[in-house]
Amino acid sequence: MKKVKYSYQRDDYSCGPTALLNIMRWAGQKITKKYLMKKCGGRKRVSKIGTDVCIFNNLLLDLPGIIVPMIGYKVPLKYLDQHLARGGIVAASYMDDECGHYALIVGRTKKFYLVANALENCAVSRISRKHMRWLLDGENFVLGVHTRSVQWFILKKEK
Repeated sequence: MKKVKYSYQRDDYSCGPTALLNIMRWAGQKITKKYLMKKCGGRKRVSKIGTDVCIFNNLLLDLPGIIVPMIGYKVPLKYLDQHLARGGIVAASYMDDECGHYALIVGRTKKFYLVANALENCAVSRISRKHMRWLLDGENFVLGVHTRSVQWFILKKEK
C-alpha cells in the first residue's frame, strides 16, 4: 500500500471535502481543503447540512489525475478486494434520513480493511470484513440503522 498522509475531519460536517482531499493526496495531486470546501458549497452550507451526494459525485468525476470506472451499490466484497489489489481505492458514502458520512477505503490486510476518515479523530481505521459487508450493504454498524450506501471505485489516470 502506498504511503499517504491521510487527513481526518476536525468537525461534524466536513467529511465530503476531507474525502476529496484524501483522494487527491492518494493521487499525488496538490489541492487545499479550503478550495474543496468552497467547491462543496462553502463552509456555511457544509456546516449546516454536509456535502450533498450529487455535488460530491460531480466534484469527484472532475478531479484531475483520477478515473472512476465504476459507481456501485451493495458491491460484493470480492470486487472490492480485486479493486484494492489493483492499487485502487474506494470512496464510500453511507447516509440515513438524518445524517451521512464519506470515508475512503484505502487498503486491506489479511483481516481488516483500512479506511481513511471512518472514525472521529482518526486518519486511518481498521474495519473488519463483517463490518465492511454491513457498510457496503447499507447497514450502519455504528448506529445500527439501515442506510443508503454508494461506492465510487477510483484509479489513477495513466500518464
